[in-house]
Amino acid sequence: MPADRLLAPVLSLLVLAACGEAPEQSSVLGAAPPAIAVAPAPAAPAVPSPPAAPDAAASAPSGIFRATLAAASGGDIAFVIDGEATLQRDPSVPVRRYRLEGRQVLSVQWIRCTPTATPAERPLADAWLEIDERSRPARYTLHAGSLWDATVSGGCPGLPGSASVPMRVPGLLEASGTLDADGRASGRRVTGDLRWEWSFPVPL
Repeated sequence: MPADRLLAPVLSLLVLAACGEAPEQSSVLGAAPPAIAVAPAPAAPAVPSPPAAPDAAASAPSGIFRATLAAASGGDIAFVIDGEATLQRDPSVPVRRYRLEGRQVLSVQWIRCTPTATPAERPLADAWLEIDERSRPARYTLHAGSLWDATVSGGCPGLPGSASVPMRVPGLLEASGTLDADGRASGRRVTGDLRWEWSFPVPL
């Protein structure tokens, strides 16, 4: 798709809602009380349940990175690649490195039409954040995301038929820099029509 037909996007958030059903109510008919009332035995003291073990994945720090493909020259379409990852210390290397575990999701934003991308989701593979503490302030090297082939398909209201076009998703981020004052690896970069933003907390 020509770059001059792209437009700066409106960033979107995907909200997942889980719905549950309330249990059915039931009634129990008791027997007639005995002629002589008997005092109930004292109830045994409640034994507190042991605390649940913490979920390592849930407690791990997480970061985000986002790519937006759009043209400042105008248009009404944009591609947004959202990535989210948790940081897990990698003990297999002698340096301070964290594995990034998560996924990337591609969304297509078009005002007039309703396109979708397939596959739109990609798990992170060979993604990591490395910290070099020999320099002051400390520096980081980030390798996150990947390139993948997708098909963008859809139609437009009022127009017959639909169309599909191949796309090479530019989802690979390679960046380096110094840690922020609050200990985060974050930054922004613009390369042509592709704009990147990222922010990862660095565990102590």
